[in-house]
Amino acid sequence: MIQLLVALAKRPCAGLSRWMAALLGCLLILAGISHATGQSVDPTFDPDASGSVFSIVTQPDGKILIGGYFGQIGGANRPVIARLNTDGSLDPTFFDPQVNGTINVVVLQPDGRILIGGDLTTVGGQSRKDVARLNVDGSLDTSFVDPNVNGFVEAILLQADGRILIGGGFTQVGVQPRNAIARLHADGNLDTTFADLQISSTVRRLVAQPDGKILAGGPFSNVGGQPYKGVVRLHADGTLDSGFSNPIVNGTVYALALQSDGKLVIGGVFAQVGGQARTHIARLHADGMLDSGFVDSQPDRSPVYAAIVQADGGILVAGEFQAINGQSRSRLARLQPDGSLDTDFGDIASGWTIYTMHIQPDDQLLVGGRFTTMGGYVRHRIARVTMDDRLFADGFESE
Repeated sequence: MIQLLVALAKRPCAGLSRWMAALLGCLLILAGISHATGQSVDPTFDPDASGSVFSIVTQPDGKILIGGYFGQIGGANRPVIARLNTDGSLDPTFFDPQVNGTINVVVLQPDGRILIGGDLTTVGGQSRKDVARLNVDGSLDTSFVDPNVNGFVEAILLQADGRILIGGGFTQVGVQPRNAIARLHADGNLDTTFADLQISSTVRRLVAQPDGKILAGGPFSNVGGQPYKGVVRLHADGTLDSGFSNPIVNGTVYALALQSDGKLVIGGVFAQVGGQARTHIARLHADGMLDSGFVDSQPDRSPVYAAIVQADGGILVAGEFQAINGQSRSRLARLQPDGSLDTDFGDIASGWTIYTMHIQPDDQLLVGGRFTTMGGYVRHRIARVTMDDRLFADGFESE
């Protein structure tokens, strides 16, 4: 019934009167689905993870892979990785791969196999140091060798040719020195043609540009002997791209989101970018220079862990903050393309930190973290937010 009301309210027929549309809106509110703020928690989706969710990805069939540091999903034992059905229930056909450790990142390959990275020691009873690949059914893919990374993996970027970039807090891959970033062949072996840039600290995020260049973010302050802070761009072979100006971020970059025009949204824990005041969110031009036209939205001195640029240029940000520009926004907010707060996207009121976001093919938003409530509902560490049309912005949408 709720779904029918939502469908009617979102796409009313041409002959539907405004009073009938308003009545539908009231019924939705009574049903616990408020659309006045442009989004609401899906009341039917409740996977119930027993611990933090750090990574979410959807399969082409709509099923959802999640990784993190949890032991159960919906009361069933599924440590650190699980697959959900589209309704949020546990998919029992996805086996427990018996991962020992924490999963920070999950990446789906085009062939359906699954790359996982984190702080791992064994998978399926076999040694797998921080990176492994699973088969479609969740079992360990033994054709993917143990790269033997000597530190945690925080980011994985799959290239079009099947090679795999990893970023994290390591200094060696196998017996070769590789500081914070490395590239693997499709079988897991180290790609020695990718340069070791000797990044001074952890790489938290990796993003590929359409031209094959690679953006990396983290808390580092030195790259290849150069004082690059927070963000750096590499050529496809791993060498430093000196054409990308040093933005000098005075803190840690956790989030990278590339716009279609080549500009880069960054989020994290910082107070300045390029000597200018920017609190935890900023935008860079394609050459790395600060975009001064992007306003300082000033989250309340709490980290931004995730950012997504939407098709219309709006920017979703998530983390630990509770306010944006002095207005209450508990851990999730939407910015206008110029960086100002989108006030039509209201306060969904997450009870604690959001670490990750993922937009489904139907444009609904999955969020994961360590929260226990979301939008007035009990939601343990994962929830789905329906990104509905702003029904009360100017009456109801008409066709």
